[in-house]
Amino acid sequence: MNKWLWWLLATIWLLGVWAFPLPIRTDIGRWDASAVHNFYGSEYGAGTTFRWSRPDAHVVLTGVGAGRYELQIMASSVQPTEVRIQVAEQEHMIAVRPGFARYAVPITVPMRWQDSVTVQLHVPQPSVVDRREIGIAVDDIRLVPQGFIWPAWFAWLLTLAVVALSLVWGRWWIRRVHWRWLGIIVLVSVVIVLRRGDAVQGLWIWMLISATSLVTGHQWSLARRHIGLVIMTIATVVAVLLWFRGVVVWQPLWQFMTLMAGVWAMRWRRWWWPPMRPYRRYIMIALMVAACTLGPVGWLMASVIGGVWIGAKRWVLLRAAASVVELIDQWLLGRRFVGAPGESRRFGLDVLRAFAIGCVVLGHASATLVYYPHAFAWVPHWFAFVGVECFFVLSGWLIGGLIIRALPTWNHADAMALFLHRRWGRTLPPYWGMLLLVAVAGCGGASWYSLAPFWLFGQNLWYAHPSYFFVAWSLAVEEWFYALLALGLFIGARVMSPRRALMTLLTILTLVPMGARSWFAFGDLPWEAGLRQFVLLRLDAIALGVVMVWWWRETGATHWRWRWLSWIGVVGALASIWLFQARYVELDYADVPRLLLIPLTTGSVALLLPVLATWQGDATHAWHRAVQWCAHVSYSLYLVHIPWRLTVEGLFGGIGVTWWLDALITTAYIGGVLWISGAWYRLLEAPLMALRWTDTRVNPPSQ
Repeated sequence: MNKWLWWLLATIWLLGVWAFPLPIRTDIGRWDASAVHNFYGSEYGAGTTFRWSRPDAHVVLTGVGAGRYELQIMASSVQPTEVRIQVAEQEHMIAVRPGFARYAVPITVPMRWQDSVTVQLHVPQPSVVDRREIGIAVDDIRLVPQGFIWPAWFAWLLTLAVVALSLVWGRWWIRRVHWRWLGIIVLVSVVIVLRRGDAVQGLWIWMLISATSLVTGHQWSLARRHIGLVIMTIATVVAVLLWFRGVVVWQPLWQFMTLMAGVWAMRWRRWWWPPMRPYRRYIMIALMVAACTLGPVGWLMASVIGGVWIGAKRWVLLRAAASVVELIDQWLLGRRFVGAPGESRRFGLDVLRAFAIGCVVLGHASATLVYYPHAFAWVPHWFAFVGVECFFVLSGWLIGGLIIRALPTWNHADAMALFLHRRWGRTLPPYWGMLLLVAVAGCGGASWYSLAPFWLFGQNLWYAHPSYFFVAWSLAVEEWFYALLALGLFIGARVMSPRRALMTLLTILTLVPMGARSWFAFGDLPWEAGLRQFVLLRLDAIALGVVMVWWWRETGATHWRWRWLSWIGVVGALASIWLFQARYVELDYADVPRLLLIPLTTGSVALLLPVLATWQGDATHAWHRAVQWCAHVSYSLYLVHIPWRLTVEGLFGGIGVTWWLDALITTAYIGGVLWISGAWYRLLEAPLMALRWTDTRVNPPSQ
């Protein structure tokens, strides 16, 4: 039979498995801990294994297509309990009685909710047993299709990608499309049929195997002698994990494999990208089609991709965005422009950057939180708070220096294109790379649909940031500030002098967010998810850094006033620490402390920057090199540390079990994140910075 017919039959077969009306079952009692959230540990009773839900619990079902279902819950309760079930914006009430029984409600999964469906269980009046607030005991949850279903969009895309990759590269490792190929189809089908919750990961594994053939190819014979050892090692690790933890370890193990595969893909990019590069137009079309499946946000993304593709030479914003695409292409080819001058480094600013990233990493080390003495329970929360505030002000100082040096040229489009190219060229590719890995791995319950606003930094403009990959909220603030500052300065410099335009723009970006935040500080807006993380309320922190570097350059770096202002900054920093320590548990209440905390902290950091900028360290000392290394990898470290922490905690079984396990988790978290961030900086961030444009002609350097 013609091999093309085999590929067509394989595609139809895989999509048919997705569409076939098979029940989707989640065994909450034992095997699917990665899918349940806000439940207590598993227990055994009444001949089954189950979990007690907390008053608000939810279960995530993946690989769900659009169509009509019957939601069945096997549940029991201590006493008759009313439970509100919410699925895809549909609410149902059931009365759960003592003794396990199956309760069924009809639901419909629309197109926009497919792929990842969340079943929320809310118990308005929970029972109290053993000093625990419990809702209902749940054994399993099933989605029983009422007829054939429409496969999830992601299932279509993955299936087509699997078949396409196999079609292009399969000739390197499958000489004859016959029984081997049929065996692989049967294997993937079994994974989908038996474990619908892992269907997406199963297809990704097959896709990864197919893509691996691109890199190995003709080198496969050289690696054949080592493949047995590699397979045996992987099988041993997986067997040990499954033996001690069961299949619950699958999700964190998949996250670990994804993070390691990301490093591997960056290291071997010169092998797998050149054969794919001739098809980059088709890849662009595929990205646009994939974006359109994500709803209104996806249509906006597809429009941006199409605009960059078609109108890159007409508008300056699209030209800057297109330059990032070209930069990524040059990086994928493995090219490195060595003629670009290195960025001048000020040791004092590196100290602040290393301090900031150290605070963030320690503040998010969740395995250590319960071991802080009660009097110092505020310290990790302060670490996470002050680290981000330092980054905001420092970013304003650094980009402010770049803007001021080129200020006379800002009435030309080239200046804006160069500025956005250099900022986006450094920040966007690593961010998009980590976002891709988070989506593939499903870190923190993330899915392709839920991460759609993240691609264009729209996740926290004026609403609470989602819980997954939550460090992206600060990156959204910075990227929107870069874009607004560049666009406003470019427009303003055409109607007034660039100096006056910058002064006007900084006044607006400082006073308007500060005034709006002051207004909402006395309302019911929450502190963490609102006042601190809304993009439109935080632009003043970065603008303050720009104001300070401008004042510093105008006055002179050695002026006597900076020493006195630094002491004021020290006093202000101590005052902000005291204020945070005294009121950190009450910041959701509308009062003066939560109004003062942010401007007091950012203002104090800004006053310290002029003195730090003149601090010259001794490069011969080991601690000097350590500080500079931490400063170099700070951005990569910021992106990597949360996905890696979730992976480590999942592999070790969570936190709070024993002190030695928490110590082991913390050690693996810090050591692993330092290694991965170093690899990200060496393989991705540093080459990208070396490839960026360096002159105001806004032309890419010759290779």
